[in-house]
Amino acid sequence: IVSPAADPHAAEAEKQKGNDAYTKREFQTAVEHYSKAIELDPKSSVYLNNRAAAFMAMEKLDDAEADVNKAIQMENAKPMDEQDDKALGRSYSRLGTLHFKRGNYTGAIWWFKNSVVEYSFPETALKLREAEKALKEQKAREYVDPEKSAEAKSKGNELFRKGEYAEA
Repeated sequence: IVSPAADPHAAEAEKQKGNDAYTKREFQTAVEHYSKAIELDPKSSVYLNNRAAAFMAMEKLDDAEADVNKAIQMENAKPMDEQDDKALGRSYSRLGTLHFKRGNYTGAIWWFKNSVVEYSFPETALKLREAEKALKEQKAREYVDPEKSAEAKSKGNELFRKGEYAEA
């Protein structure tokens, strides 16, 4: 099967239709338009990134991750002076979001930091801070020992009943 010649103008039109559908929260329709854009211009990582965003909105995280990884591979295969820093930054940010959604805050932080190095999107800096806060909270929860908490509560209740309020 021979693929048709790339048609960047038609691909951009499909991308715009996908963007319109995404804005209306019609994510499956957006995926269909981004998929058509990819068919029309398979060398553009932008359409893969956009489709990944739609997949993420539908909680299809594995599909989103596959698209993002392919977009990164496409950009990294180009000579350095032809790589799209904005597209790479967007891909890295999407990977950060994927890791965040999966509860891997360390991974999210790593990808958000790489995103900011490639291309600084304001929302990525906010996501980075959110991931750092979530990691800190996660570590604090992991630090809490339920047995020691129950023991301390019991001891405190006992002291309170004895009227030893300061020690309770």
